[in-house]
Amino acid sequence: GRATPCIFTLNSKELRVVVHGDDFTVLGYTKDLDWFRQHIGDKFSVKFRGRIGPCQTDLKAVRILNRILEWTKEGIIYEADQRHAEIIKNQMGMKDESKGVNTPGVKGISDDAAQDLEPYRATKFRAIAARANYLGQDRSEIQFSVKELCRAMSCPKEDDWNKLKRLSRYLVGKERCTILFQYQAPLEGVVVWTDSDFASTNPVRHSINQEIQEEHFDMINGINLEGEASCRRSTSGGLVVLGEHLIKSWSSTQKVTALSSGEAEYYAIVKGACQGMGIRSMLQDFHIDKAVQNHIEIKEDSSAAKGIASRRGLEKLKHVDIKELWIQEKVTLSDLKITKVPGTINLADALTKYCDTHVTNHHVASTHQTISSLKHPLTPSL
Repeated sequence: GRATPCIFTLNSKELRVVVHGDDFTVLGYTKDLDWFRQHIGDKFSVKFRGRIGPCQTDLKAVRILNRILEWTKEGIIYEADQRHAEIIKNQMGMKDESKGVNTPGVKGISDDAAQDLEPYRATKFRAIAARANYLGQDRSEIQFSVKELCRAMSCPKEDDWNKLKRLSRYLVGKERCTILFQYQAPLEGVVVWTDSDFASTNPVRHSINQEIQEEHFDMINGINLEGEASCRRSTSGGLVVLGEHLIKSWSSTQKVTALSSGEAEYYAIVKGACQGMGIRSMLQDFHIDKAVQNHIEIKEDSSAAKGIASRRGLEKLKHVDIKELWIQEKVTLSDLKITKVPGTINLADALTKYCDTHVTNHHVASTHQTISSLKHPLTPSL
């Protein structure tokens, strides 16, 4: 591939190959897959894990890179390695009968928030947070909470430990997460959802005692709904979808300090455009030409950010680095299309802040994720 050396195509055989280290995933028709297996076996010692497909002789589920892929009548189901959720839960002292909560995090403001963790607890915190970060690759609903945990790696506080405990309580009864890639029409293009949570210098304190009582988890006394004011850097959240398929999602702290919510939303658009262009380049390597020829659509909920992206030059935003303005040229050339959507339906909203149950459930359902406590037969025990 031109975009990545890990993608290979052989058009004469209609084969598509993705390489991850020494693991090969191959897509093609039966006769072409048989040809590939024979010829690679002549050159290398190969362990054949299985082949999933619609035929009676094909497997219906296979485990690769500790994820499970399952072929169903509705489509292909991708499943995260739920053992990480189980380990996080167990290491934080949670049992199957422990009381769970409905959201992976809330903004913690406790009386001893600034107290450093003891060295042994700090080491444990880093290990569990790193595991949660790995799990977050496949579970978008916990990505913001995990991102906030990882920001405390260098010097975790008591409040960070409470946040980690909150995440572990959320995973009780929600260890398994699957994503359905349903059958759909040929791709029309790449769609990116973006959002930002502006970091205000004057955070607003809100009492959430009622929520604590409802979820039986007495951890915090207040909540800040306006980003991360301690470092004045906003959060960018986003996801890439192809049709109805969730391909990639992220939650990241912006590297520059935004001076307004519109500027923060614009930086989120820049991040989303980069991700969308990267996915489109990979589609080009796969020779999915129709999706490559169309523009990338970015869906966001800020009129101000759309205005910045749709004009030319800095105007009143004199402090913005000109390297962030390449979006304007892409919009002018119709390579990018900016579409404003209501904030209530923005799928990226759950990736920028601690959200309530309604927003979290909307995000999970709209991205065709299913969360449960069940266990797939191919999932090994701890």
